[in-house]
Amino acid sequence: MAQRKSLFDSPLNIITGVTDEDYRREEARLAPVLDVLSKISSCGYYIVDYFKKDFLYVSPNIAYWCGIPAGKVKAMGVDEFINHAPQDDLERLIELHNEWFKMLYVNSHVDCLKTSLIFDFRFRIAHKPPRMINHRVTPYALKDGKLWLEMCVVTMSSEISHGCVMMRKDDEDSYLEYSFRRHKWSIKENTPLTETEFEILLLSARGLTIEAIADEIGLKPDTVRKYRQVILKKLNTTCFASAALHSMNYNLLKIKS
Repeated sequence: MAQRKSLFDSPLNIITGVTDEDYRREEARLAPVLDVLSKISSCGYYIVDYFKKDFLYVSPNIAYWCGIPAGKVKAMGVDEFINHAPQDDLERLIELHNEWFKMLYVNSHVDCLKTSLIFDFRFRIAHKPPRMINHRVTPYALKDGKLWLEMCVVTMSSEISHGCVMMRKDDEDSYLEYSFRRHKWSIKENTPLTETEFEILLLSARGLTIEAIADEIGLKPDTVRKYRQVILKKLNTTCFASAALHSMNYNLLKIKS
């Protein structure tokens, strides 16, 4: 029998000293907010607890994306949950978390609480083809400088193939991309969308024609047509629905301050 994989095997993230009072405080702060978010958002949310090596919280909407009720997901625990991924996705998921811990703890310039990890992987649902889902992960609470609680938002993926990984800081336009082939990070420059490009992208994803978009935002049809060409080139796709989802998952809107 193959050995089960675990997110908690990394020697870089050993958590100690978390008290019952710590849990009461965080659960009181988090659960009501996440329950409300689940009512008004289609995204799924969960919190990984690296001290107890389990879920601290799983939102009801997680069922939309993995096809398993939230109560069952929480009962099965993190390791059984991730073992629903196909083997190659699972291997990548474990490697990615190990490399992320190295970046968080070995590089002193990385601020854990301002860093997010964005990636796609497939999830196996009984008697159905694996479903690609997008994960956006960020540290929520540290204990003695180590990652104790990790917040994750789960939503639809815009990718066709698995293995797309980005690590970014809140206040930087550049980001780090991880290559599973070379097993290393590389710096990439973001290609953000302007406010006008993003508006045209969303209207296009809704199915509006070029003429309707032009009327909506007060531009000439030829100008809208040129914008649409630029948007698809920036996002390296031919589908506006996929482009809209990708731009939101990867925070590509640039707002002028």
